[in-house]
Amino acid sequence: MRQKRVDAIHRLNAAAAGPTANQTVGAQMHRQPGSIAAAESKLGELSPKRIEAVKDARTRARNANIAGDSEGCARALSEVQREITR
Repeated sequence: MRQKRVDAIHRLNAAAAGPTANQTVGAQMHRQPGSIAAAESKLGELSPKRIEAVKDARTRARNANIAGDSEGCARALSEVQREITR
């Protein structure tokens, strides 16, 4: 359940973040060469360092959730939200 919260936070912040790039022909043909994080970095919305911090925190949240560690999951989700919104 916590992963759904992380995904919702990410979608909300991404929607409010600002500019978007045009969809490439490769993406339209379901052959995306890179990650969403790389695309966001190219747009200048999040630095590569912050993207890595978000990815690391999301992984920790996911692992804590799987392990049943709700406090660890909540801490990692808070870190995700801090990185996305600062």
